[in-house]
Order: sequence, then structure tokens, then C-alpha cells
Amino acid sequence: MRSSRTLAAPSGGVAERGTELLLVDTGSDRHRQWQHSRKRSCPAEVVLQFVDLLPIQYRRLERNGLVVARNASFSLAIPLRPVYLVFIDDEEIPTAGWLGNIVSRALTRRLDIAIGPVVPDFATPPPRWARDFFQESGCTFCTSNLVLRSAVISPYEECWFNPVFNNKGGEDNEFLNRLARQGAIHGIASNAIVSEFIPDHLLKLGFVLRHGLRDGVAAAQKVMIDRHGLESKLVLCMGKAVQKAGFGLNCLSPLKLSHYGVVNWGSLGWLESDIRMRIA
Repeated sequence: MRSSRTLAAPSGGVAERGTELLLVDTGSDRHRQWQHSRKRSCPAEVVLQFVDLLPIQYRRLERNGLVVARNASFSLAIPLRPVYLVFIDDEEIPTAGWLGNIVSRALTRRLDIAIGPVVPDFATPPPRWARDFFQESGCTFCTSNLVLRSAVISPYEECWFNPVFNNKGGEDNEFLNRLARQGAIHGIASNAIVSEFIPDHLLKLGFVLRHGLRDGVAAAQKVMIDRHGLESKLVLCMGKAVQKAGFGLNCLSPLKLSHYGVVNWGSLGWLESDIRMRIA
């Protein structure tokens, strides 16, 4: 659990005036037992270290899952009537001026959705393929480093993150793609950078294959719930398969096509959203 480092980051900006910090905990009882056996602090204990320093709300959820957590964060945040909601994962550490930079980008460019880069912080020197695999440029719809204008969020919970993706992931991509198709303006906050800790056990090809399989299942699920005909769904599935296969081959190949400007795999995330809008 690295939430203490996230909260303690002096330049993340979480203590700026008008900022309310919400921490949603979906840790299972089994995970809590593991933390206790390793003498690690549970999230509630971490929060207690900062309650006198930050305007923070903490909620422990009885149910697990990404969708449960994200929808709970909406339930906490929306009654506060914020102009923007900003998301960051508990394994990430913001860089200097992160919060001001990502909100400023949304304000100055009048964006409804702005996504910042995530750079990997490896526990040990990584293999060559891992450098690109764990890098996020901000071109992909995700909540790991996101500012979202609250005005584009429906007041109805059934329009938030889809429970279908609760245990498989992909809920953030589906939700943000849905907002984009409805007209939300999106862009990249390239100077709002966070780092994500990558432990050694993730630097294995087995993890990459499992991650790719999970993403493939989530991508197929997104296509199936869209209101398109069979032909359109096949086109979208084939496009996603090509994108995933190309990204994987680019990471593993000694000849990095993205380094030579041949293709930008990240930009294909925006392309997928554009294709969906054109089909619709």
C-alpha cells in the first residue's frame, strides 16, 4: 500500500484551497489479513496520519470491485458540487505541480476530460519491452491520471461506470468513451505527470499475456453492449485486435516502430473513439 506516499507528496497539490480528497477502500478481508501478516498499515491507519493536514474523506466499502469503487467516489463527490473531479491511483505518486497542471489544462482548453501521462517507477532495472508496456502517454481513456468536468456526469447512477466490468476492468475506458460519443471534449495534459511503482513480479511475460487477455475480454464486452449491428461490432473487434497485437509486437520487437514515427499506438485509443462515433 503506497497511499501514504501519494498523500505525502509535497507538490501534488492535494492541499490546495478548495480541494477535497476522497479515498475509497475496496480491500478484501483476505488482503487485509495479508497486510497484517506483513505488518503493513491498512488504508484507515494511513488516513489517520493525514486527517489533520488534508481535507479528506475515507470510505471503506463492503463490496469489492473497480466499478463499485469508482461509483462510490461519484456518490461522495457529486453532493459536494465540484467543478472538476480528479482521479489518481493509490500506486501513483504525483510530480511537482501535478494537480494545478491537470486542472489548468482542462480550464484553459475548455476540456471535459483531460488525461495526464503515467511513467513507470521500476523496483529494479526492467527488461527492454517493459519500458513501453508500462508507459501511458495520456492518449488512452483511463482514470489513472484524469480530470473530469462534473457537469458531464449524469445524476443517475445507472449512467455511471457499468457493473458489467466490475471484476474484469475496462470500466473507465468504456465510461469515458461513452462520454466522448455524447460530445465531451477530451485532450491530454502532458505536463501533469504521475509515476507508478512497478514491482518485480509484474516484469514477466506471463503477466503481460494475462493482462492482454483481460483487456481483450473487456474490449469484446464493450463492443457487445454497444447498440451497433453485427457488422459494425465485427469491425470494432477486429480493429481492437489489431491495436492490441501491434502494441504487443512493438514492445517485444527490437525494432521499435513507435520510436521511428511509423505509428503511435497510444493515438489509436482516440481513433477507436472516433470510429465508434462515426458508426453511431
